Amino acid sequence: MRKAGRSNAYIALAWMLVTIVCTASCVAGFLFLGSLPDAGKSFMLALAAGGILAMLADTMFPEAFREGGPWVALATTIGFASAFWLSHITS
Repeated sequence: MRKAGRSNAYIALAWMLVTIVCTASCVAGFLFLGSLPDAGKSFMLALAAGGILAMLADTMFPEAFREGGPWVALATTIGFASAFWLSHITS
């Protein structure tokens, strides 16, 4: 945002709005979707994970590979495996 010429106030306000919208979405999801059966919750989590992976692949991976080289793939794999492992040992 700074490279695009946005002011510090604009950047802070934009991120505060993102924070507010994300918090409201979490609360609404808990209130309206908290009673979903396990299959429904699994579907929602898979959909969210797919969205995050798509966003990463589209916006961050090209720059990461250009700047970091092939080690980026290893770091990504280790990070994903660690998150997967942690989600299973804590549930």
